Amino acid sequence: HENDVLSGRGNFVNYHSGNEHFRSLVKKHKIAYVACPKPEKGRFSRLIVDEIRAMRPAGRFLKQDPTTKLWFDIGDKKALDKTRQALREGAPELIRELHGETDDDAQQQQQQQYNQQDHYATQQQRKSSAAPQAQHSMDQNSHGMYRPMQPLGSDAAAASLKQNPTLSSRRVIPTAAAHEPLGYGDGGG
Repeated sequence: HENDVLSGRGNFVNYHSGNEHFRSLVKKHKIAYVACPKPEKGRFSRLIVDEIRAMRPAGRFLKQDPTTKLWFDIGDKKALDKTRQALREGAPELIRELHGETDDDAQQQQQQQYNQQDHYATQQQRKSSAAPQAQHSMDQNSHGMYRPMQPLGSDAAAASLKQNPTLSSRRVIPTAAAHEPLGYGDGGG
């Protein structure tokens, strides 16, 4: 009947009197919906669904079965979903209008948000790439300077001893001997 809200597409659905009344209710409440805090938004969809169902004759939210072509009530949950979606449609533009912003202002604001996110991501990448360098083992030489440690007994360690005579006071254990237990005396125990 004329108070029913029909789900679907096409001119028949769009120009049905129940759908036109539904759209007028959504339009009537949309500014308050957009302006209110998130916890209160659910009240608006409930208010509209209840108002449709309280009409005489009672309005229903109907959808057509594709095989039987009969209309059935979609229930409160789907009716509320449909109403919430209708209230959200065009909300960003309405918010900009309420705040007196133009499309150019909105684009500038989006660009600023993007730039801030990009700057944050770049900082995070720099921090993560610098972190592994700080985790390398360090050794202090006789001058109080730090340098990366090199494995004992390696060619690199020998080369560094030749290049820096101040390191020659350190005991360098050959690689093979490093894995053998240190013995005392003749090894007889």
